[in-house]
Amino acid sequence: MRIMETTVYKFDELSDEAKRRALNAYETEFDFTEWRDTLTKFAEVMGFTLDNYSYGDYRSYIKFSLHDTLDDLEGLSLHKYLYTNSLIFDSFFPRRYRGIIDAVKYDNLTYKEFHAFYVVRHKGIKGDFYQLYSKYMRESEYDGLTGCYTDYGIMAPVYEFLKNPKKDTTFRDLINECFENFASDCEKAIEWESSDEFKTEEIQANEYEFTESGEMV
Repeated sequence: MRIMETTVYKFDELSDEAKRRALNAYETEFDFTEWRDTLTKFAEVMGFTLDNYSYGDYRSYIKFSLHDTLDDLEGLSLHKYLYTNSLIFDSFFPRRYRGIIDAVKYDNLTYKEFHAFYVVRHKGIKGDFYQLYSKYMRESEYDGLTGCYTDYGIMAPVYEFLKNPKKDTTFRDLINECFENFASDCEKAIEWESSDEFKTEEIQANEYEFTESGEMV
């Protein structure tokens, strides 16, 4: 047996050539768990069945099944469905919209219900009506699915449609747009985690050490 001594270096102390060798050898394993959880929860909330899908390899696609009644929704009918589906609203809205009631129902609200809502009063042809919003506010506008950053892209087209509904947009169109956003965000995340900048941050954060030639010890 013999003992060999070698000098070890921090990443910043390596030569450019050694840094390149270290970065080329450093492999990152992308974790799809949060992305998969987001997509699964999105399908559950929106009410469709995931049949098959692929993303993260620049050949993204999604195949899904809709109930016949949902497949017919488009434009204003789709907008109305999204507004009146409590599961979607509880998942998507920071201040949860709780619907519209007429003056009679408003007058019959319990004390607890009355103080649980923000109430917006409107004058209608058939009398006053009221829009109710829960006073409960979420910490983040995009934490309704899993609470992860992976939720943002897939939810954004729904928010946009609710703000500015397009009459020709079908439910299937909307889901496809959401998935395209989701897949694009995933691919960007993979690109970032494969970049030299990300690897450098990981190496420095973990305080890895190297030989002079750039081999990790």
